[in-house]
Amino acid sequence: MKKLLISFRGILKAFLSLILNYFYDAVRFSRYSCVFGVRTKAQLEARIIATYHTIEKAFSLPQVRVGFGKRKAQNLINLLLRFSSKNYHISNKHYAVAISVLKKYFQFCRNNNVECYDLESQFNLLDNQIDIISGSKTLKKEELFSGLKTDFKMFSESRHSVRHFSSEPVSDKIIEEAVSIARKTPSVCNRQSWKVYLIKDSNLKKHIMHLQNGNAGFGDRVDSYLAITTNIQTFFGVGERNQAYVDGGLFSMSLMYSLHSLGLGSCPLNWCVTKKTDQKLHKILNIPNYEIIIMLMAVGNYPESIDVAISNRRDLGEIICRR
Repeated sequence: MKKLLISFRGILKAFLSLILNYFYDAVRFSRYSCVFGVRTKAQLEARIIATYHTIEKAFSLPQVRVGFGKRKAQNLINLLLRFSSKNYHISNKHYAVAISVLKKYFQFCRNNNVECYDLESQFNLLDNQIDIISGSKTLKKEELFSGLKTDFKMFSESRHSVRHFSSEPVSDKIIEEAVSIARKTPSVCNRQSWKVYLIKDSNLKKHIMHLQNGNAGFGDRVDSYLAITTNIQTFFGVGERNQAYVDGGLFSMSLMYSLHSLGLGSCPLNWCVTKKTDQKLHKILNIPNYEIIIMLMAVGNYPESIDVAISNRRDLGEIICRR
């Protein structure tokens, strides 16, 4: 009886510690994220980047829909007006990229006889003389492969998120080889908690397209979807409560590089969903509840030429912090 009581106390103590630490995560996330609105410069920049990228990546789709994006363009203009009203420096790179994306959007509207006068009049209230390369660019297949057998810098820069695939079927053997290569990814104590679900069934792919919110305009052309998961049975203690996402993220990036090295294109698809949607995909793909879905990935063969989003990167000075 005494041993049972000690065991119960140990379990209760561990559970309370877990709740306390998850509460710490929740408080920090609610305090500093945009979940309750945009309050800081960093939050406003993040909103601007995410909004202009939704417009930018539309130009990388196989067929750009005429008349797309008016609401997104309006949201972006509102964010930029707010940015300038706060007296934040408009030489900011993210402001400049957003201006450039909007210019490309309005040019596309004019070329296709889409009326955007109201939006353009609001856009003209902004300091819009700044310009930077943005939108999308067209690459030949040989350009995509040019970095495969060079140094890592060129290899890394030759990989792009692909939203336009050829009709050539993807060989399961090549995907298996890519997964085999990605196994070299480091993980906490070498526990290798990841798993990859390969989805080719047309009905299952339709479910994925419906549940995932980033495949509009190209999801129906994807040959293969991958679902990357991590098994939380492999993690110990309160300190590892978020380790599944770290290990799963590392593995996912290795897998994308591996696919590119073998001549396959891929596009990471976020799995930023609520409990209900997560449970649906677990059920549809028969994924055990002890596995966390980290992300989805669209995979296909490259076409002969392809449009890719330029996706400007933050300046190095924004990333490196010396102490």
